Amino acid sequence: MRDKRAGKCKSSMWKRYKASKSYNDYVAYKCAPNRSTSEYRKAKNDFETKLAKNIKKNPKSFYSYVRSKSKTKDKVGPLKDKSGQIVIDDEGMCTVLNEQFHSVFTQEINCDVNQLPSISNEFKGDQNDVLSDIDITEELILNYLAKLKLNKAPGPDDLVPKVLVETADAICKPLCIIFRKSLCVGVVPDYWKKANVCAIFKKGSKSEPDNYRSVSLT
Repeated sequence: MRDKRAGKCKSSMWKRYKASKSYNDYVAYKCAPNRSTSEYRKAKNDFETKLAKNIKKNPKSFYSYVRSKSKTKDKVGPLKDKSGQIVIDDEGMCTVLNEQFHSVFTQEINCDVNQLPSISNEFKGDQNDVLSDIDITEELILNYLAKLKLNKAPGPDDLVPKVLVETADAICKPLCIIFRKSLCVGVVPDYWKKANVCAIFKKGSKSEPDNYRSVSLT
């Protein structure tokens, strides 16, 4: 606010001098830019200091400001496909990256627990701390829903956290049933395994698909 007031003061000083043509008004106008610059720098410094102090509470604002000051913006591609051809359209680059990420994906292999090396299952601690069962309750789900961060991006279902928070009382029971069923049968719903995949550049040439890593938002 101080820098805005200083800017308005500078503008008003110029208008006053244009109208009066007096030497005193001219001197006042010449002093106004210095005062305006000083106030702007102080306001900017105060703003950046506040962002830095609140980075743990509000990291989104901090990194958003840092990105806005970046001279270069991160972007994907153009990319080379397997044949060495340059791909520049979005759909084509998505296909190239999908093939790259798929090629390095690790497929978990189910194994027989009886074939695993024998490990002593004797618990050395307090027997009251033994995890014998997992109890999922509606109250537990309500607590977690209430702690969701509203500024987080939605997943493939396009449900923003605010919707989950505001409907928590209505959805906690069906969610509780789904979670319990999932644990009981040992199966995670297929739709929960879907994700929005974002390609993050690591280093090297931006045209090489293997120089990108995938970040999944489920």
